[in-house]
Amino acid sequence: MEMNELLKMGKEISLLGKFLTLASWDQETETPEGGQEGLGEMIEYLSGLYYAKMTDPVLKAGLEDLNQQELSVRDKAIVREMKKDLDRMAKIPQNEYLAYQAILSRSQNIWAKAKRENNFDLFKGTLKEIVSYEKKFAGYTRTDEACLYDVVLNQYEKGFTTEKLNEFFGLLKSEIVPMLKRIQESGIDYKKPYEGKVDADVQEKYNKKLAEYIGFDLSRGVIKRSEHPFTTNLNRNDVRFTNHYYEDKLESALFSTIHEGGHGMYERGVSKDLEYTAVAGGASMGVHESQSRFYENLIGRSKSFWVPIFSDLNQSYGLTMDLDEFMNYINRAEASLIRTEADELTYPLHIMIRYEIEQMLFNDEIIVDDLPKVWNEKVKDFLGIEVPSDAQGVLQDVHWSGGSFGYFPSYAIGSAIASQIMFAMNKELDVEGLLLKGDLKPIGQYLDKHIHQYGAIYTTDELLNKMMGESFNPKYYVDYLKDKYTKLYHLN
Repeated sequence: MEMNELLKMGKEISLLGKFLTLASWDQETETPEGGQEGLGEMIEYLSGLYYAKMTDPVLKAGLEDLNQQELSVRDKAIVREMKKDLDRMAKIPQNEYLAYQAILSRSQNIWAKAKRENNFDLFKGTLKEIVSYEKKFAGYTRTDEACLYDVVLNQYEKGFTTEKLNEFFGLLKSEIVPMLKRIQESGIDYKKPYEGKVDADVQEKYNKKLAEYIGFDLSRGVIKRSEHPFTTNLNRNDVRFTNHYYEDKLESALFSTIHEGGHGMYERGVSKDLEYTAVAGGASMGVHESQSRFYENLIGRSKSFWVPIFSDLNQSYGLTMDLDEFMNYINRAEASLIRTEADELTYPLHIMIRYEIEQMLFNDEIIVDDLPKVWNEKVKDFLGIEVPSDAQGVLQDVHWSGGSFGYFPSYAIGSAIASQIMFAMNKELDVEGLLLKGDLKPIGQYLDKHIHQYGAIYTTDELLNKMMGESFNPKYYVDYLKDKYTKLYHLN
């Protein structure tokens, strides 16, 4: 097979995947409750076509042939990723794959209803089916992984096994938990710098302006509302994300915008000659999360970012907040229930809770019925607080309704990578000076040059080594957190 033939087949597969993406987007943002069943039938039909294309014997033979040829770096990566996806898909029986897709096509709507009504039992039966299929598929596709959970981890972050993650999370736990305790004992309590509510429509208008300010191009992007913020894309010129607006918690949408905007700019920055190929997405979920966490935390929670635009924020929301009070509040550290609104210091603890629970599920140490109880116990152990409802506990995240087991660790990995990126960037750019001038363009160009343009051609460690001559190193993250919170809470 010639490479151009493979690229043609790959584009057909990609386009089918984009149709499925579009259906999922519509399901989250537009589809009425009564239309969910019909949309589910469409998703199931498209999934059948996708499966057939992915497991085509002609494609398999072509990939084997090309794998023996001398190829460019780009083409070799495309063959590698397509072969990996085909090998995995071919091990899963078609009838089981389609049955699972049918479950997923309705599961997010069921989850959203269960969350709204604070009723885990509404979602429990569906989640049992999802977990069963995920474990079954992990068994089918397992090769040399040490355990089933390593199989699902490998789908999102190649090379980050439970052994490596246990070491990573162990380091974070040994550093963060004592620091959180010192903060709690300090007696310092940074208060909310505003009162009252801000209308959701007003917030939506400002957040669109904020998205453009950080570099998200609304002429080639869309922002909608959903229960849980997320980012998706149909191509480089159609990147979309959603937000959720709380009228008494304006910072929630502000940082969701900056976070999801970071994801969106990654998708937009992938080189044009990778479009509709198997390497058109991010290098890994950890690298993808590094972009959103970089913008959300290292950029968005810095004072220099807000200096040029703070008066506009106040004016847009009809508020008179003090900048220093705002900065203290958005950077405060306190145990809280909701992961997406957690501060930088306690955020990894939320990830550890989910990581340990997922391991227990895949190791058959617990069953789905145990989840609310186990969740509440771990929140108490890690964060020292009680969970008042399942909506604020085990039902808060959308990921399990989409079968995304093994995904959560990427959030913590991404936070660590973000700190490495900032360290490297500061050697080339005056980041603080650029932020104070309101000029974020060079920051985006740096990320495009070192990360975005390559898509998934390179692995996480390869990208980091190309950028700074060093593999994944969580020391930068730990040092950043310790320095930031020692200063903020006067721990010296």
